[in-house]
Amino acid sequence: MASRPSRNTCRVRTAVGAAALLALALTPAFAQDSRTADQRADTKMSKPAPILVIYKEDVKAGRVQLHDDLEASFARTYSRIPGAQYYLAMNSISGPNQSWFMQPYNSLDEVQKEFQANLQAPVALRTSLQRITGGELDNLSNQQAIQTVYREDLSYNASMANLPNARYVEVVTYRVAPGHDADFAEAEKMVRAAHEKANEPISWATYQVFAGAPSGTYYVFRALDSLAKADPTNTAMMRAMDQALGEDGMKRLMQLVADAHITREINFYAFNPKTSYAPPEFAAADSFWAQPAQMAHVGTSGKGAVVKTQVVRKEKK
Repeated sequence: MASRPSRNTCRVRTAVGAAALLALALTPAFAQDSRTADQRADTKMSKPAPILVIYKEDVKAGRVQLHDDLEASFARTYSRIPGAQYYLAMNSISGPNQSWFMQPYNSLDEVQKEFQANLQAPVALRTSLQRITGGELDNLSNQQAIQTVYREDLSYNASMANLPNARYVEVVTYRVAPGHDADFAEAEKMVRAAHEKANEPISWATYQVFAGAPSGTYYVFRALDSLAKADPTNTAMMRAMDQALGEDGMKRLMQLVADAHITREINFYAFNPKTSYAPPEFAAADSFWAQPAQMAHVGTSGKGAVVKTQVVRKEKK
């Protein structure tokens, strides 16, 4: 997913530069990353990334198509940068009119390396990306770069094998009251345990903000092949959860929620393959992703027909 310019250098230099400085503060001097793009993809696709950078762009009314056209051009150009980092794009179908670009990293050290690599990209490519991003200014009302860290302890069944077959993402955004992160964690673990006890076919990945958004912000992602799996009229799951929690467990959960949550917001997004720079394995797994930027490297590694997918979340309700 995308360090939108790489998006580092062109679009959100300040935000990614801050991440790079934080990486320098938190990590030792790094050795040159000698892995190929496919090896980096293998690492990221096997499970949720330790670090996820989310770029949010608020798109003005009536300019969605213009914005998407420029983003498609950006993805094609960006894919030509040596060591370009894969990213997935999605557009909102509820809530604010937004495009999200999600880019995974193994560490902040890796963010720093990409930042430096982008600065050293061929001048012609950097100029093209700057021209594209400059053309977007009339389409956007705001941009935001958010750094998050994966919370495996607050996630459930977060295997990404089916992500290329997903079309939608449910995102639950939590704002937690100061000093109540432990209450939030306890509540999430209770919900996870109840789903496990009820043997519900559901999975999600939780990321906690550490820069770029208010402290106490958590994103819970659930990838869906159909919006029907998020249907709120599905009462069978709620009954199963009630039974798994029991009366005392439900009371405890409600108290934790009352103490911890400032806000809880649910929104849905649709993946946009044209504005993504997805790993080639995605296009090999599902023709939905077969866009020029995605197909550019298919077959060049000897793995073009091999499917080893996954990135950020999964599915089902």
